[in-house]
Amino acid sequence: MFIEQEKQLINKNFQDREDRKSLLSFFYKKDPQCQVNITKVNSQYKVSFPMSNYSIHYATYFNEKKEAKEYLDFIIKSHL
Repeated sequence: MFIEQEKQLINKNFQDREDRKSLLSFFYKKDPQCQVNITKVNSQYKVSFPMSNYSIHYATYFNEKKEAKEYLDFIIKSHL
């Protein structure tokens, strides 16, 4: 689970998308196109999030769930 990351996103004005295909899926309340997602693709964890101007998204993959959590923590604290 990504409970700590969910709390951080809620504090940054994001809302849960309730997407059953994703492990975590939130959108920015002021712009629903601005989304943060974690999905499992094959055996890897895909973390995607909006870039600075929110017009494009960036995605990267991790082999371990812990690595995906740590990366998302960094993105939430430094970027979103």
